[in-house]
Amino acid sequence: MGNHVTIDLPQDWFEDKDFLGFALCSAYVPLDDESKDDFEHGFEDKSEIQSENESDHDEWAHKSEDESENGSAYKFDNKSKYEYSPCSLECDLTFHGDQSKFSIYPSLSSWCECCENDGASGQTWVLYYPKFAIEKKYHSNTWGRLKASFHGYFNGMPVKVEKCGMQLIYAKNDEYNRPTLTTMPDTWNMECLQKLYLDGTAIKEIPSSIDSLSILVEFYTRNCKNLESLPRSICRLKYLQVLCCTNCSKLGSFPEVMENMNNLRELHLHGTAIQDLPSSIENLKGLEFLDLASCKKLVTLPTHICNLKSLKTLHVYGCSKLNKLPKSLGSLQCLEHLDAGCLGSIAPPLPSFSGLCSLRILHLNGLNLMQWSIQDDICRLYSLEVLDLTNCNLIDDGTADEIFHLSSLQVLLLSRNHISKIPAGISQLSKLQVLGFSHCEMAVEIPELPSSLRSIDVHACTGLITLSNPSSLFWASLFKCFKSAIQAWNLHATFVQDLECGNHCYDPSPEAWPDFCYFGQGISILIPRSSGIPEWIRHQKNGSRVTTELPRYWYKNKDLLGFALFSVHIPLDNESVDISEDEDLPCCSLKCELTFRGDQFAFLDDLSLDSWCECYKNDGASGQVWVLYYPKVAIKEKYHSNKWRRLKASFHCYLNGTPVKVEKCGMQLIYVDNDVYSRPTKIQHSDSQENLGDQRSTVEDVNVNDRRSCDDAQNTTQKTHLPIMQYTNGNDPDVQDDEQNHMSRWLNLLFNIIECICCGRQ
Repeated sequence: MGNHVTIDLPQDWFEDKDFLGFALCSAYVPLDDESKDDFEHGFEDKSEIQSENESDHDEWAHKSEDESENGSAYKFDNKSKYEYSPCSLECDLTFHGDQSKFSIYPSLSSWCECCENDGASGQTWVLYYPKFAIEKKYHSNTWGRLKASFHGYFNGMPVKVEKCGMQLIYAKNDEYNRPTLTTMPDTWNMECLQKLYLDGTAIKEIPSSIDSLSILVEFYTRNCKNLESLPRSICRLKYLQVLCCTNCSKLGSFPEVMENMNNLRELHLHGTAIQDLPSSIENLKGLEFLDLASCKKLVTLPTHICNLKSLKTLHVYGCSKLNKLPKSLGSLQCLEHLDAGCLGSIAPPLPSFSGLCSLRILHLNGLNLMQWSIQDDICRLYSLEVLDLTNCNLIDDGTADEIFHLSSLQVLLLSRNHISKIPAGISQLSKLQVLGFSHCEMAVEIPELPSSLRSIDVHACTGLITLSNPSSLFWASLFKCFKSAIQAWNLHATFVQDLECGNHCYDPSPEAWPDFCYFGQGISILIPRSSGIPEWIRHQKNGSRVTTELPRYWYKNKDLLGFALFSVHIPLDNESVDISEDEDLPCCSLKCELTFRGDQFAFLDDLSLDSWCECYKNDGASGQVWVLYYPKVAIKEKYHSNKWRRLKASFHCYLNGTPVKVEKCGMQLIYVDNDVYSRPTKIQHSDSQENLGDQRSTVEDVNVNDRRSCDDAQNTTQKTHLPIMQYTNGNDPDVQDDEQNHMSRWLNLLFNIIECICCGRQ
């Protein structure tokens, strides 16, 4: 049941010539009358935009098909009344490895008329995805698991997936149900074997003759639930580089390392029943990766582990009986990633980390870090990029100021602590790009933030009432962040190329992601619902879609920085929340689709935010507002054209894979002088009478929504500001001086425009 399904892939699945691909199926729940949306995705609804001109619409409807720039722009004519297809089915195929993953996105669109009357709920989508269609760079057996997530949209509204399924397809149908291996042979005649996969088998032990595989390089026994022990002879495999026993839940011990295993690079013991490690573990001189996460029976770590001079990654997350870390942990000078979150009750202080000169990622989430339990020498971690202090029982005086001297820090997670305010020292973190501060219920204010920030999460901070004030320090800081991001993109051409490829600037490595991840350009912010959509967002709509008209030369206007986007979601009934057991499926997934509309329409960008915050299992999404700052510089150059006159934003939300209705959304154009969003100021122009017609056209297009009639213009000339305005800071002294110096010329120009209009009518 539900919209996602996950399977473990067999060993050597990619190299298996009999394996052809995957069969995928999904079925949809019939829509009730309340959930149907009869709107059309075109722009006939004049209430959806600020203004609409019927003659313009008729002109667009008969444009030549030759004017389409690319294949993604569809002709909008009398034969097609939908901007998008009435039925759109999507599948997200995600292949998971030990430390990374990649995704494929097949989809189906249908213009069948039955979809308008909910005919799609009477069908099942079947997809056969071939193995050879996988991109060449991912041709590997290292991807051990495949997850398929399905989504459906009928008339633009998401619908619930009732059921889905997945099946591996082989050349012969009788191979669908292969027998499970229960015993291993005592003798081996495979002296040249280099990789051995026993994943998911029912074996209880590995025979001691395993050492006859003298050149074995990789050995996998993942999810062998009955495996109880490893033979000592396994340590004689001197060429072995990878030993993976992940989720062998009955594996209670690791053998003494009495042989030369200098080539072993990775040791995966995640989710095993191991209670301790032998002191001889120090003989693994070349070990770089040690995973002991979720070893619920692990009590101690031997001090000898600190002699692993090549160790780069150490995971002990979730070892609930482990209440002590080795004091000499700082001697691991090559260590880059330490995950020591959710351990047993560790008495302060923590061991010194000062010697970890290569450490980039430090997870201490879930530890009870009382006052001064973080030693002052943490500021010596000059390479640290990610620091996770989520749910550490921190108080205002217990947050070491030395944290704010970590000059390389990019991700700081302080959620679920007892902090009333973020220390002002955070502004010193000049490279900080991700800040997690959700569920800090005592928080009452946010100080000035570093301009490098790109993703912020402060949802469920119920005390942050100041966020509703558009002139608050928080919004001012965000505006500085937005301008800083644009400056960085303009300075680095290669960064703009990365944007076009969909790369993300704040992701140090896949395993370093926090419990929320923004995929897209610009800045993402989650704020409490109590703040609502600020009043300075001029274009607000009930529902999931909002459209705004663009100034004629929006792409040339250097003062136009981009767009602010907001969405709010309707609270769910408890009965409608289906809790997923899939750890990889985000508890909350927010999506925003941006599209251009002109004489054709074209897809612009797809932005998304995934969060694994536990509150979403209890409808936490209804307590937040999603804010996006999308930069104009991220728009591809091929769209820099006057024909794209409207921008549409469509929002979607999923809780545990179930679609949630968007209650309200909004959009606002952001200009350079944006300190006071609602105040008018004039725009620059030329005095030349010869160019009066061009001036008039330019003035009208600065904001098409402020068009005035001839009578309105006459009345407005008696006022102290212009009828055609751009939203900038009216308090700017330079602007006020400019108004005084040029007011007479502006008035003369307006009278000339009125005179031309009146003459034209006669």
